[in-house]
Amino acid sequence: MKKKILIIEDEPLIRRSLKKLLEIKYSAEVVLVDNGKEAIEILLSQNFDSVICDIMLSDITGFEVIESIKIKYDLEKIKSKFVFITAYVSDKVLQKASQYGIDIYNKPIKDMNSFLERVVTND
Repeated sequence: MKKKILIIEDEPLIRRSLKKLLEIKYSAEVVLVDNGKEAIEILLSQNFDSVICDIMLSDITGFEVIESIKIKYDLEKIKSKFVFITAYVSDKVLQKASQYGIDIYNKPIKDMNSFLERVVTND
């Protein structure tokens, strides 16, 4: 069964590269969004197997996206579906992400194969 994955990322090169890799390697159906507010609308109206979300978006943070979709997803679903990516890791960011149980990957992603495997298998 084809995985449906949402990528929320404001950097066009990263967004397109992840999409291409997921489509080629896993035959995934990938939806791209470049801002948090649009991502919230899509997450509330559609279902996805996995979500890759940048923490620092152009309009809001990935944490604000999470808070806004809690009306549809409980924390267990959020933890299993979401993966954060960021170029700005701090203790505060790590602590906040751990409250949701969401994995964080630093950009640039060093081990792309294990990252993609995590996204596709939700493990």
